[in-house]
Amino acid sequence: MREDNDRGFVDASGNELTVGSTVDDPAAIRVASPAGTNKISGNVLNPDGSQSEKNLLILTMDESGGCYDFQAQLPGRTDDNGMVRLARLSPKGFELFVPIIHSPMPTIPPAPPDGSDPTHGIPPGDFARIVQVYGFESDQQQEWAMQRVTSWAVVIGRMDERDDFTHFPKTPQAPPVMTPEERGERLLDVEALIEEWPGMDLNNADSFLAGRSSLREFHNDNQDRAGVCRPEFHRPGRPYES
Repeated sequence: MREDNDRGFVDASGNELTVGSTVDDPAAIRVASPAGTNKISGNVLNPDGSQSEKNLLILTMDESGGCYDFQAQLPGRTDDNGMVRLARLSPKGFELFVPIIHSPMPTIPPAPPDGSDPTHGIPPGDFARIVQVYGFESDQQQEWAMQRVTSWAVVIGRMDERDDFTHFPKTPQAPPVMTPEERGERLLDVEALIEEWPGMDLNNADSFLAGRSSLREFHNDNQDRAGVCRPEFHRPGRPYES
């Protein structure tokens, strides 16, 4: 129910009370008593309709002037004897009746990716950040550790290629669905590439077998490393060439 006047309104609706000012004067809620002591409490509403006080702010006075008295209910208690003073603030100063507990600062979330930066602001070698940004791991972490990839921009560019350059910031993607038949074909592809470049440790084979890269990019990446292409080893019907 809302009641309007020439200076504002009071709206009591459901479980909320709003006091609004429509003039250049702050809205206010005032509590008063002859002794000048007033209370604001936070209570629990019990199933039987009764209330249990859990938090209490006492607005009172002492010889130094007005003061704030902060109290709270001890665990497992419901009566006034279970209320303890936490702190008291007055013109004399601030009194604390509970220990000061040092809590570590919460983890500061990383800055959002920078779409104008080719590396999106991801620090070199920070593969954990790649998972946060892209939602999936980089398949070049091992190559980076073995110094096969020297440019971080190349690693990030490869991640963008995986993501089809379609959206930014990145959103997590569902893992690829690999059928047993396709995995069997990919195992044969790996065997064929090993024959094409005997003795070469293939880049990103695990990623390819997991379905995170295409046969074309898997083949071409390793062909670039080998520096030679031997088409006679290509499997019929498998699109190696770009």
